[in-house]
Amino acid sequence: MMLLEADRYRGHDLNTLGESPLDMAAREGLVQVVQCAPDIVEILMEKRADLIDMSASVGNSALRYAAQKNHSRAVEILLDRRPELAYTRNGKRQSPLHVAAYHGSRDAIKALLRQCPDVAEMVDADGYNAF
Repeated sequence: MMLLEADRYRGHDLNTLGESPLDMAAREGLVQVVQCAPDIVEILMEKRADLIDMSASVGNSALRYAAQKNHSRAVEILLDRRPELAYTRNGKRQSPLHVAAYHGSRDAIKALLRQCPDVAEMVDADGYNAF
């Protein structure tokens, strides 16, 4: 957050794990950062649109981090801007819903299903849906 306050145009810089400030904010449930993100997301989309879709070195995106940590508001904000992210897959072909279900993230599951109900039909590499 301090980096973005000092220079909001640095929001596209990645750390050594390949995470953007948006990834880290979503993972940590820093909804105020994600919410102040009309500016941040717009800057990211302008400067490095690929960051919204990008996965960190372990295959997680900002949406997966938010789903894993049960940060439903962050999930909603990200899906409001890019609903197609609900249908992305990691290396195990798991959707963000699979990740949320695995971690017992009930509020994130509700947010994902409210905005993208058909994501429940997606199956992972083993042929299982999230439930």
